[in-house]
Amino acid sequence: MRKVWRNRVPLASLTVAVAILGVLAAACSGKDASNPDITAKVGESAKTGNFEATITSVYSIGAFGNSFSTQRPADGAVFIVVRSTLKNISGKPQSLMLASIKLADAQGTVYEEAISPTMSYKIEQGIDTKSISELNPGLAEKDAVLFEVSKELWNKPGW
Repeated sequence: MRKVWRNRVPLASLTVAVAILGVLAAACSGKDASNPDITAKVGESAKTGNFEATITSVYSIGAFGNSFSTQRPADGAVFIVVRSTLKNISGKPQSLMLASIKLADAQGTVYEEAISPTMSYKIEQGIDTKSISELNPGLAEKDAVLFEVSKELWNKPGW
């Protein structure tokens, strides 16, 4: 199988909103869930309740896949890949079911995950995350999430 990668551009200073959303943050930490979003730049770690999230890389790609199945962003868009590691820093197994990562631009616009491309990318890259089972104490899970963003907006400064 042939992999197709186009326009893969690493980004060293992109700020990504790492959100372990309300229910998980409140349930795991006992803290108020009214403002669950935590922002982190590439290479930074953020602690949220029982987890430590680290954004390991962010880059843009065009189409990806193989000769049988290729995922393409909409016309005028690119896929933004956010790779991360989520570590259970608690003393007991924790569910990753409600954990999510979102992308935010400099104006505060929050982008939602492109679910189907994310699943295809994870399969292609061999990323097997625990979506239903629990992550045991001290263990870390690698993940990747794709977002579809206008190429014009992505090329503007401020990300």
